[in-house]
Amino acid sequence: MSMFDRTLEYIDQLQHANTAAAVCERLLGVTSGFGLAALMAGTVPQPGTPRSQQKDHVLLCDWPGEWLERYVARNYVDHDPVVSHMKQLQAPFQWREASQAIVIDKSSDEVMGDAREFKLRDGLAFPLVTLDGQIVMVSLG
Repeated sequence: MSMFDRTLEYIDQLQHANTAAAVCERLLGVTSGFGLAALMAGTVPQPGTPRSQQKDHVLLCDWPGEWLERYVARNYVDHDPVVSHMKQLQAPFQWREASQAIVIDKSSDEVMGDAREFKLRDGLAFPLVTLDGQIVMVSLG
């Protein structure tokens, strides 16, 4: 089977995924071979968005459950260097680039340190634009 045929087959599998979990499973089936075994995709909440509303921005999630709970409970979205870098760059980058590109404060350093506790040491982030023009941040770790 040619690479083009495999790509078409993969696209077909994604189109027939009936749940967000099935989409995550298919995406991670490809990326895990490159060491990217966790996935989060969603719109970025505005700074100060109440914690109770932050999960409403999540479209796809295959992060460790405890990490997501900690991330929301500690309001890490407002201090995450990956999120900050995405807002500025709006182009693909490695997480380590985000830590190098912005001034790391105590809160930003805490986010990245806590992520490492959940084996999320490095990753790749990139933006996608929805049909209605919203930016969705995709992050693979």
